[in-house]
Amino acid sequence: MGFEEKSLAAAKDYLNSTYPCLDLEDDEMLLPALNDWCTAVDWAKQQLGWQPIETAPRDGSVVLLFWEKYKNFIHSIELLKWNDVENEWEDVEGNNFRSEGEDAPTKWMLVPEVEVGDD
Repeated sequence: MGFEEKSLAAAKDYLNSTYPCLDLEDDEMLLPALNDWCTAVDWAKQQLGWQPIETAPRDGSVVLLFWEKYKNFIHSIELLKWNDVENEWEDVEGNNFRSEGEDAPTKWMLVPEVEVGDD
């Protein structure tokens, strides 16, 4: 298996485990799903006020974090909060994410409020 196939397999595993509703067992769906994800990430970066990671709150607030490169992926966005004890970012399940180095997030933003209507 070449590098490209390994990368696509890793992407499929990640997306299927993180977003099971996508159900990407069909390889023909994988590339369009990855393209949609990258398009959404690019849009969010441009529209939603990303800030340098150095300015992120370290008070336990849940924020969106953005990675230019995370593990084998080009872009990633996660909901995390700062863990003072571990001195790292942490998800709601208690998994820690690096705060420094190559796999560290590069930008952050507040979680946007969603207006709920009387639909």
